Amino acid sequence: MQISNTEASLNAYDVEHGWDWTRIPGTTTIKLSLNEMQRGILGRNYQHSKLVGGVLLTNNDPSSANGVFAMEFRRPLYSSTNRTKSASNGKVKNCKPVHEEDEDFSEVTENIYVKQEVEFKFKKSVFFYNSLIVCLGSDIHVENSQPRRTQTTLFQDKYISTISSIYINGDLKWLSENFSQILNDSVAILDTNGNGYYVPKGSLLNVSINLQHSKTNDGKIRTNARYATVWLDHGVNPFSEGYEYAILVATDVNSTEALRIDQTSGSPRYEVLYKNSSAHVVRFVNNTAGTLSMTYGYVFFNESVRLAKGPVKSVSAGCIVMAKIDSPDFSQMSLSISSPDLNYNTTKILNTSADNGINEYFYMRSQPVEISVYLTRPVVLQKLLVNGKPVAKLHYNHYVVVNSEGMQHKTTEENEIVFKNLVNGESVEVFLRKVKNNIVTC
Repeated sequence: MQISNTEASLNAYDVEHGWDWTRIPGTTTIKLSLNEMQRGILGRNYQHSKLVGGVLLTNNDPSSANGVFAMEFRRPLYSSTNRTKSASNGKVKNCKPVHEEDEDFSEVTENIYVKQEVEFKFKKSVFFYNSLIVCLGSDIHVENSQPRRTQTTLFQDKYISTISSIYINGDLKWLSENFSQILNDSVAILDTNGNGYYVPKGSLLNVSINLQHSKTNDGKIRTNARYATVWLDHGVNPFSEGYEYAILVATDVNSTEALRIDQTSGSPRYEVLYKNSSAHVVRFVNNTAGTLSMTYGYVFFNESVRLAKGPVKSVSAGCIVMAKIDSPDFSQMSLSISSPDLNYNTTKILNTSADNGINEYFYMRSQPVEISVYLTRPVVLQKLLVNGKPVAKLHYNHYVVVNSEGMQHKTTEENEIVFKNLVNGESVEVFLRKVKNNIVTC
């Protein structure tokens, strides 16, 4: 996840000089050597998990829209015609952590990247609310990757000038000076571009300021440069591991520290309500000028979960939802949904790009999906948007049907919103009002 506040901030992402290709910000990866990253073949591999995408909640103001991104990853079966082995009779080296300073460009190791027995999967989500970003990960599971460690990278910033620096809990660290630290208490870090990171207590957070050795993106030229790199270490072959961190975009040291204090107090700016194999749910509370509103971001990896908190109780299929209610009495609500499964009309299971045929290249289309969302309160529909654009009332039934408790001529279960014809990962947003004693509240 690249955060660029200005044109000049792009200089921190210098992929041609010393860039660690296994620590791209926002990613969860296995810490491979440069040799292991060179597959030796061209082509694209497809994973079979279908949930990857996002949803947009405009709340009738596209200029201040919020949203959610999510993905479920399962490592596909890679193959290689150039599988390499170590110089010691093809045996794997002792299973100990391999650190950056141990890497030898001349060494050729067994390429675990293409070993079929390596299993790697995770679920992750990113919640965007105003200038605050909340990143969650769960179900991080790796098998047979030893001695390589699994990690989630927060940022990787290059040393640009003599004033390049980061702050760790308010302490200044210059990128011109070597530094390393492992932290497991709550941490507030400001990167070189003025973005603040909050990591809660209990995470194994690594901070390194050092000279990094790498190669250009074609793997031909050796390069190096100084970087400040921060990552979460999940260990060797992690089982059901997870993470949480938040980012304040375009901020300062004091504001980053204030976020850390708020999150460890009784009035946090955000709350992680669920983070498991079925759902990731985050609640944001805004009480500006005495007007209370709550925004909920939902990632439903499947339909099995039943929620006890928030306006949404359950869904009928995996999806991504964001909802905002103006007050606890639920008098007004906006809710947006997307089906991240594009549901393409493929003619067969696709494992590699070699499996693509005429249909996949020229005729593949997203097929409509229908998903029900079950709410805690009865509502009626007031307005409908598709990808931020208003829809005429005469077309409402093409996209959505709302049925609420106490209403006549029920066509669905109570408090159910049926979203029809969800295609192309589009965000369908509805504006709702609470039904009370069969009367719509205004």
